[in-house]
Amino acid sequence: MKLYDLASRLAGHLARETGLEQSRVDRLRFGLELLLGETIKFAILLAAAALVGLLPETLAAMAGFSLFRLVSGGAHCEDYWRCLGFSFLVYLGPAAVGVYAAPHV
Repeated sequence: MKLYDLASRLAGHLARETGLEQSRVDRLRFGLELLLGETIKFAILLAAAALVGLLPETLAAMAGFSLFRLVSGGAHCEDYWRCLGFSFLVYLGPAAVGVYAAPHV
């Protein structure tokens, strides 16, 4: 099931249960899609970092890059899988370089 489909079903259910007007359901679906996608991406990144023994370093890289992304807006990929792959490079890459380069500095 695609994230779009899951978010659509959740938005429809929430709209029926809360009496949300139909014109706002798409906005709710979009927010849920983003929330679900980022939650899944975060969990996958943390699991991968833990698997390769880079969890603290990856969390530090995420925190550092988050500060830059807040003011710069950040780059956006065209699809979810490309974004996930790019996130692996951006967060796990510097963590690995830091761990393996630190003894040589």
